[in-house]
Amino acid sequence: MTRHTIINIQQIRDDICKRKAMPPFGPDTSINRLKTINETQRSFTLEVVELLLGEIDVLSKSEWTLADELVKAQKRIAEQERTNTAQDDHINQQADRIECLEKKNDDLGKAIRAALPSFSLSPAASDVLAERQRQISVKGYTTQQDDTYIEGELAAAAISYIEPLAAEEYWPADWHDDSFKPSDYRRNLVKACALLIAEIERIDRQSEGNNDEPRIPD
Repeated sequence: MTRHTIINIQQIRDDICKRKAMPPFGPDTSINRLKTINETQRSFTLEVVELLLGEIDVLSKSEWTLADELVKAQKRIAEQERTNTAQDDHINQQADRIECLEKKNDDLGKAIRAALPSFSLSPAASDVLAERQRQISVKGYTTQQDDTYIEGELAAAAISYIEPLAAEEYWPADWHDDSFKPSDYRRNLVKACALLIAEIERIDRQSEGNNDEPRIPD
């Protein structure tokens, strides 16, 4: 809307107020009424009426546009809420799966401890074996994946758990940083020992691939 149009609208308002303020029709007021009508006639011409109708039409179209945009926004919000709900369901399913795997791992650890008393394994050794099994069955670190770590990555990861302050130097560069999860000192050592077992197993598999004869320990 231009400044010229705004001034005309204000003028129309003023002229309407003047006409409303005219005295009632009578022999003593007719001249004043005619004078006021003539002075304010500029606000009641056909051109002004067309202008006002045009402004009303523009405002009506703007209202319809805003209403349409509001409906579209509401649809987008509803769609996003459905997406969020689906994502929440997926996250909950994943959390339930992780919880189930962790429970299986705990049960496996208990089974290992119960099945190996005749070998006189200490709780520390049982925990290391249970952690090694957890790395495979719960975390999904397969032997095929371990076989790709030919630059000592598993041993370096073990060092990181033995000395967490040096993890920045030893933790494999191509491993995700969030996979390094140190906790208390004993738990860190258990994880380190399990990683060293994984490295020894990798070396054994590599040796078996290069030499069909059985490996004889020193």
